[in-house]
Amino acid sequence: MVRHQDMPKSIFKFFWQLLQSDKEFWGYVKNSSKTGGHYWVLAHVIPIYNASGTKVGYHSNRRLAGEEAIKIAESLYAQIQSQETKGGIGAGESYLEKVLIEKGVSYNEFIFSI
Repeated sequence: MVRHQDMPKSIFKFFWQLLQSDKEFWGYVKNSSKTGGHYWVLAHVIPIYNASGTKVGYHSNRRLAGEEAIKIAESLYAQIQSQETKGGIGAGESYLEKVLIEKGVSYNEFIFSI
């Protein structure tokens, strides 16, 4: 996966924090393609462990994202990125948290609702 410049850095920070905490990630991701374009997916990423329980990598399943979900994600990500531009990754994280609190949902509940 290559993060597209339109993807907020705070979303990728959240993504890696979950994985490093041995949790799964679900999210809409805009990736850059080798041809210079982009594509959207609904990504599900989980840690992989060997027989002794040591984390050895990650497994990602990606599904084609629906048009309505892409519109919602694009709008949210643009707002998060605007906050990051003004105040850094922390400002983007705070904005996402505010949106989730206003909606009364967890991050995963929000992702599954769109």
